[in-house]
Amino acid sequence: MMKVLIKQSAIVFLTLGLLSCTSVFMKNADRVERGSGVIDNKMSREKDPRAYYHFLRAYSAEMDNDEELALKEYLSALRYDNQSALLLTSTASLLMRRGDIAGATSYIQSALRIEPDNIATLMFLAGLYSSRGQYRQAIQIYDRVIKLDPTQTEAYLTEGSLYANQEQFDKAISVINKGIETDPSSPLGYYYLGRVVSDQKKYPEAAQAFEKAIALAPTFESAYLGLASAYEAQGEFGQARQIYRRVLEEVNPHSREVRYHLVQMDIQEKSYDSALAMVDEILVDDPDDLEARLRKGLIYSEKKEYKKAIDELKAVAVARPDELKIRDYLAYLYEETKDYKTADQEYRAILEIDPNYVDAHLHLGNLLNRTDNTTEAIEHLTRAISIDPKRTQSYLFLGLTYYQAGNYEKAVEIFKQGIAQDPKDPELYFNIGAVFDKMNRFNDLVAAMEEAIRLDPKHANALNYLGYTYADRGVKLEEALDLIKRALAVRPDDGYYVDSLGWTYFKMGKTDEALAQLHRAVVLVPDDAVIQEHLGDIYLKKSLTQEAKEAWLRSLELDPDNNKLVERYKMAGFGDPAKEERIQKARLRDSKSLPLDNGRGLTTEHPPSIVH
Repeated sequence: MMKVLIKQSAIVFLTLGLLSCTSVFMKNADRVERGSGVIDNKMSREKDPRAYYHFLRAYSAEMDNDEELALKEYLSALRYDNQSALLLTSTASLLMRRGDIAGATSYIQSALRIEPDNIATLMFLAGLYSSRGQYRQAIQIYDRVIKLDPTQTEAYLTEGSLYANQEQFDKAISVINKGIETDPSSPLGYYYLGRVVSDQKKYPEAAQAFEKAIALAPTFESAYLGLASAYEAQGEFGQARQIYRRVLEEVNPHSREVRYHLVQMDIQEKSYDSALAMVDEILVDDPDDLEARLRKGLIYSEKKEYKKAIDELKAVAVARPDELKIRDYLAYLYEETKDYKTADQEYRAILEIDPNYVDAHLHLGNLLNRTDNTTEAIEHLTRAISIDPKRTQSYLFLGLTYYQAGNYEKAVEIFKQGIAQDPKDPELYFNIGAVFDKMNRFNDLVAAMEEAIRLDPKHANALNYLGYTYADRGVKLEEALDLIKRALAVRPDDGYYVDSLGWTYFKMGKTDEALAQLHRAVVLVPDDAVIQEHLGDIYLKKSLTQEAKEAWLRSLELDPDNNKLVERYKMAGFGDPAKEERIQKARLRDSKSLPLDNGRGLTTEHPPSIVH
């Protein structure tokens, strides 16, 4: 969360700078005093009364919030007097509010040709340059303002923010500190300073600056947000939460931004009920807040309450039909409820709106692969790659599709294409390594898994896969043990990893340790054929024949086509498993399974992300 806030700091600076320049202009320029009924005498002395007439009409239109008419009248006034700095700056101000920055810049430059040392107009122009990303020109204007009036605090602060935006932090701090010296009572100065040192990741210093801003302005909400963010960046989440709560209790009890920060913290801490309660508070204030309903849907998704999540996201999607990320996520939720038909329809509806929407091609392709429509899956995934060749997830999904179709050579080719696009993606190496395993290319398998681990030393799947591979072959058992323990350090309750650990102990002749781990693995993953087979092997080794027979029957019940185990079952003197009623029923059932693989197989990244 902190990263996002820091990245936004430059935008905050520029926005505040532009607004402050506008306020300086409005305070000091020759203008109408709105609400007072007093019109500046300078306008009344203009040469042509027609200019004055249209100026009054423009003023009246602005008071009525009719910007279209106001602009028309200002332009009419300028036809009769194009040398009026007031008319030029008033027109520029209106154009800026309407988003025409280029037009505003042109008019304000004209005003400066008439009054070159007008500080309010100079500040206005500097703000316009800032908003257009013309930082060098803006800084030159601010330097000119400071030279004309060294007490202009806002000029120092906004100039400092521009240096910060260009990552010239030392200059930024120096200029902002000069601004603070001109007005030590300004909370804005310390706020700007806090943002800059936050960008430098000097969070304790940032916290001190924000605290000073709060001491000067106890209701300065942005300073509280900066302080809380600094605490979060240091891992002091309790302190951050206290600051957010303080804003709600003492500053702004209905602060939407603060509530969303608390919601996000609750989600990160998996406190989903607390997050839901906070979102409900937001909805009490504004029942039509679609962002809140979106968050509520995402929280239900995290809780795996998919039907509730669907209800919330459907409401958002109806109100925002063109926000395709939301509809893409909604389609994923339908997948999670096994409503594959509706998911398919939703993905296709997205592509009707935007045929080049990569996520829809990607996720529809993945769904089609899972539902055994391989040909069309390949079409959509290939299309995803053609639209965005740098999106490595597309190569992963397409490689998986060829892998499941048994076309290992093509899968390897696709994964290699992905690696060419991003040689630092560990998932590509992991997946190509798993394909090499199917092709009995042991050395290539090891090299790929080692590269995945080098790129991501905590890649639990790669650690487990390589460790299990060594153990299953009965080689490098000590290294296998170390790799699997490293995987378990990342995911201690992964039943497949626990099985790998038990199988390694079995290969090392440590049957007691092996049996203990397999018992735990069965609890964690009760319906895996391989784990049940391993359990039977260990029972048999310990001469627990009845237990071995039962474990193997359970394995064959889960995978009745395991012919090798059928033969081992017979050789152990247990009879013909095909005569067992439970095995006969297993062979009659539909054995098609939609999930791609287990903890030892290939992996994909789904669902899509729409969290802001």
